[in-house]
Amino acid sequence: MHAQSSEPSTDRQPSNYRGLVFATALCCLMFELVLARLVDFHLGADNAYLALPIAFLGLALGSLHVHLVPGSIERFSLRRALAVLVGLCVGGLLFAFLFFSWVMPVTATNATVGHLGYLAKKTAIFVVVMLLPFHSFGRILTSIYQLRRDDIGSIYAADLLGAALACAMTPVAFHFGGLPTVIVVLIVLSFVPLVLSLDSARSKLIAAVAIVVFAGGAERLIAWADSSVDYASFDGIGATEEIAHGWNEHSRVAVVEVTSSKGKKSHTIIHNNSRSAVRVWRYKPVNKPAVPKQFEGREAPWVLGRQPTNMLVMFAGTGAEMIALDRFSGGDTPITGVELNGLVEQLGRETPQLKNHRIAEFLDNDHIDLVIDEGRHFLTTRPPGTKYDLIYMGSNAATTAVTGHTTKYLDTIEAYETYLDLLAPGGLIVFDHQPLNKRISNMRHVFERRGIPDFQDKVIIVDSRHSNDDMIIAPDGFTQEELDRAIAFVSANHARRARHIRYLPREGYKRTAVYRELIEGDIHDDVFTDDRPFMRDLDLPNYKLIPTAEQRESLAWYVTWIKVTTVVVLSMIAVVFIGVASLRRESRAPAPVLLYLLLTGFCFMLCEVAIMAKLELFLTQPLLSMAAVLSLFLLTSGVGSAIYPRLVRLHDTRVLAGLAAAAVVLVTVVLDAMVGNLLHLPVALKLVLATVAIAPLGVVLGLFYPHLVSCLIDQDRAQTVSISYGLSTLSSVVGSAYALAAMINLGFDRLLHQAALGYVALFVFAVGYGLAGGRWLSRTAR
Repeated sequence: MHAQSSEPSTDRQPSNYRGLVFATALCCLMFELVLARLVDFHLGADNAYLALPIAFLGLALGSLHVHLVPGSIERFSLRRALAVLVGLCVGGLLFAFLFFSWVMPVTATNATVGHLGYLAKKTAIFVVVMLLPFHSFGRILTSIYQLRRDDIGSIYAADLLGAALACAMTPVAFHFGGLPTVIVVLIVLSFVPLVLSLDSARSKLIAAVAIVVFAGGAERLIAWADSSVDYASFDGIGATEEIAHGWNEHSRVAVVEVTSSKGKKSHTIIHNNSRSAVRVWRYKPVNKPAVPKQFEGREAPWVLGRQPTNMLVMFAGTGAEMIALDRFSGGDTPITGVELNGLVEQLGRETPQLKNHRIAEFLDNDHIDLVIDEGRHFLTTRPPGTKYDLIYMGSNAATTAVTGHTTKYLDTIEAYETYLDLLAPGGLIVFDHQPLNKRISNMRHVFERRGIPDFQDKVIIVDSRHSNDDMIIAPDGFTQEELDRAIAFVSANHARRARHIRYLPREGYKRTAVYRELIEGDIHDDVFTDDRPFMRDLDLPNYKLIPTAEQRESLAWYVTWIKVTTVVVLSMIAVVFIGVASLRRESRAPAPVLLYLLLTGFCFMLCEVAIMAKLELFLTQPLLSMAAVLSLFLLTSGVGSAIYPRLVRLHDTRVLAGLAAAAVVLVTVVLDAMVGNLLHLPVALKLVLATVAIAPLGVVLGLFYPHLVSCLIDQDRAQTVSISYGLSTLSSVVGSAYALAAMINLGFDRLLHQAALGYVALFVFAVGYGLAGGRWLSRTAR
């Protein structure tokens, strides 16, 4: 093989490096965003957090490959590397979608516990396959930086602009096409850097033909796989057949027909791997109110003798609960439903097999209003004076709130405050089919904050033999007549309907011990808020790397194990690579430089992940938050890097560390105020506000890396510059995994506080190191 010089050869290597870096960075960031959706769909919500660590680890390994393998730069061929990148991108994307649709298909959430080993195998295969393209991205970008180091300013700017464009265009592509469409777009874009590197028109024509062929083939293969998802592992729900589906920015939504063992058919609409299911009920117009048959959430107001005049249904789906409430109210009472995913309504209206359900006819009634909106945004944008005398909370797939990837901010203390603001005097709030423990704790806190006395007299809980219990809350209390009606109704219907009253505010009435303790005992601080909206903490005290047989039967154990083990494994990988990198004496990083890189890379990811999580509610969806924060951090950090040479007064590690700590504290306060008071604003305006809030921190964080590079060059250690990028990226890998796991127990603000403390620690170290005469973190006066 012909050995190339370490310098680019103008007759063999492409000359348009800026365009190549722009296109490569665009593909890399778009792949990262697509990876988040691939993980969510194919591995499930419990593993969705793996996307960022996979991407960062691949980039770090690619960068370290360049520095640790002798002769990598000399043997580097850009066109060959870009051709390999095309193969890895196309192959990885198609393999993931096809293999995990046919060979190792998705598993229903209600069957996950029985398939944890299967899920672990899928995860291992997925991680290995997806590391390869990111390794290639890291190797290419690092090599170009090394080869074009004299033009590093414009090269770095092209990198940032390409990545920012990817962050801006990917959410738009998801909105109009969903994951399959975006994968095809990404496959096409992965050819662009290779095409730009070609010189002859003939080569470019051949590449263009290849793009058309691959794009057409990929579109057909993905459509084929997408239309034949295997539901064989959906245990315990009968024979399942998919009859319609669609994609959008939220999820894959499918209408499935389930045939029970007795041959009875029913329909449901599921999101992704059925982590959230929407019931589909048939609409039958009524001329008079239906008679309640059981004491449960939907029928509770009428069992108690109440007659709601304006009702609100959250998590409305296709309107199943709205149909039920409409029956009991006589078919003429205003009912408003709120559903996040517009595809649910569309499939309910337009699927031919659901025509007999008459969903469109029901939703077109004048007194029915199904609103497609993010729930908290809807609640905070109600016109002044809007009041509901029944707020019905349908099932919101509470299992997903165990993980670090959820849009369910409708069960936090702040959300409950909003419900009470919208509840009419004498109104009811119903939690139907919900795990109640933390909801009770949250509501008690809200009652106490508002000065509403005697919570125990304002709650009724009824059970179900087949599901979670229902809770009925009346902030103004129940009358004695209502309690008598409830007891009489249950006594008359219990034998037939198998319902028990678990808690009733009537002296002498038997109350279940667990609810008595939750409702009447001491108030606990274990509540969930907008800053920590997760219903179940990671079980850190019982974590074991090698679990017991009993632990393997628990989904809660798996959620803890996969997150903690990821952090442990990535930390071990980082230690190994740092050790290997230190073997080469001439290029290894001095200890102070290593500490600087590890602290700044780790704290950078704490900031990025925490801010993404905080803005998820503010910007209404995770993908938009992820794209916005990534693009803002890229652009503002790029600005910081570009202006660093002119900011002479900031050429001091102590000053930078102090500024970063102050900026983190400032952005925490500002974002808390925005999330707490500005949810009602339009998304476009909120994006502008988010930009203004984040920009100062991003600019400051962008100063750290060029400062270190300048320090090393001033100290005649230019050979250490190359390894510094890999070490910084490696610390970001561990930081992202830690942040995504730790925020479940700690909350978002405490992650930012930890980042601030990290920068304070760097400040203290820099002060002490400077007083001791250390030179590696200082600029030489010139």
